[in-house]
Amino acid sequence: MKKTIIYSCISLLAAFSATTNGTDKIRVACMGNSITAGNYNYPTPLGAMLGDDYDVRSFGKGGSGVFIEDRIAFDGNDDGVYVRTQECADALAFNPDIVTIKLGTNDVGEFFFCEKNFWYTDCSQKTLRDGVRERFKNDYMTLINMIKALPANPRIILCYPVRLYPKGMFGQGAAMDEVIRTEQHTIVDNIAEEQGFEVIDLWEPTRDMEENFPDGCHPNHQGSYEIAKAVYRGITGKSFDEQAIASFIPELKTPYCIVNKYNGKVMEVKPSSTTYGVVTSDFESDNEAQQFLFENLTYDVFRIRTSFKNAEDTPYYLAIKPGPVGLLEIGYNWGASDNILSIQVSPAEDEYYTMGVWKSDSYMGITKSSTTVRGGKKLADLSDYDKWSFVKTSEMQPSAIKQENNAPYQVTIENGNTISVKNAAPLDKIVLYNVSGQTVYSTVAESSQVFIPVSKGFYVLSAGNKAVKIIAQ
Repeated sequence: MKKTIIYSCISLLAAFSATTNGTDKIRVACMGNSITAGNYNYPTPLGAMLGDDYDVRSFGKGGSGVFIEDRIAFDGNDDGVYVRTQECADALAFNPDIVTIKLGTNDVGEFFFCEKNFWYTDCSQKTLRDGVRERFKNDYMTLINMIKALPANPRIILCYPVRLYPKGMFGQGAAMDEVIRTEQHTIVDNIAEEQGFEVIDLWEPTRDMEENFPDGCHPNHQGSYEIAKAVYRGITGKSFDEQAIASFIPELKTPYCIVNKYNGKVMEVKPSSTTYGVVTSDFESDNEAQQFLFENLTYDVFRIRTSFKNAEDTPYYLAIKPGPVGLLEIGYNWGASDNILSIQVSPAEDEYYTMGVWKSDSYMGITKSSTTVRGGKKLADLSDYDKWSFVKTSEMQPSAIKQENNAPYQVTIENGNTISVKNAAPLDKIVLYNVSGQTVYSTVAESSQVFIPVSKGFYVLSAGNKAVKIIAQ
């Protein structure tokens, strides 16, 4: 009887009892193909989601698969045989406590499961090669037996391949996808039942997200995040709760302004006007170069791009390069430089955050004498110049922010933490707003001088019918 275990609810106790060879971390080896190894690989967000108790590493090899002799006969070499790759050898040397295997996508096609040129034929015309099911299972077991022989006696989790879509190089993705669903799923289930393994279904979570698989097979940032959430659920036995962990959860596809704490100005992309291409400027409601969209990698790691695209229909992404250089990159696929686009958003104070490269001591900010946004700043050196708030563009208030020093009142900052308003008329309503237009203080003047306690930041003070821009430094 076929037995499929989806998102197996293994207790956390079992996971934490894994052998660690003297370390405090649970080692997780993710074995697989390009979906495991690529620019938008799922082990990257998975590691952040599992946290510091885990050491998650990707051992994916692009283009590789399960088949051994079938692949060698077709390619004339063993480069695409996963068990013969350096990545496989490195995974075994890692001696993991948990192993996830996500292979099979590169094992469909005319040279493996089917007799004819199946990449370009209708799924109704498929003809399986003699003995192919047995060879796929036996070759899969070759890898499994290598893992079972490891000293750590790892917990082995098998994964269904992701959904394939009929577009791009995978124009006949529907036909190939049927082989994965009708043949490979059954074989994986049989192995899992015989060996007592768990199975994580990656096909179901990716079945209705064609937009997140640009070429029909490989996920983008959001696709890899969905895969990571499914694997997280399989490893821990519970769903990932980003609401309970995340300090900032943006509304996807909603434009935000990124406001600097020191000068109260918003980040703006100017690719042709400065060397670095990113500055802080006064807010303009109709300026799309000041509006950014957040794209999830994990609960606190994002790709951040402009809401508009250039003449080549390509958005501008924020990227922090190594060293004290600028923050602008143009394009969609950056290859080895992909990590510099993974912006980690961490809470700093109140509604302000720092933005840095994930797992790297490199942050973005400005200086007292320059509005140009630069990267390469170190965590120990961060100040208000390097802290940012995220405000929905629809909630910004340009009319109030643009009015400056036009009030009849004498406004000063005392001791760095108190705003003094002199010449107030009795019963004048005095209101202090933050950069998002939220009221942080409100009172009615009872005398000619009013004191308002504040923290450092940018504010708009409304007194009577007048407004004045204030920066508390």
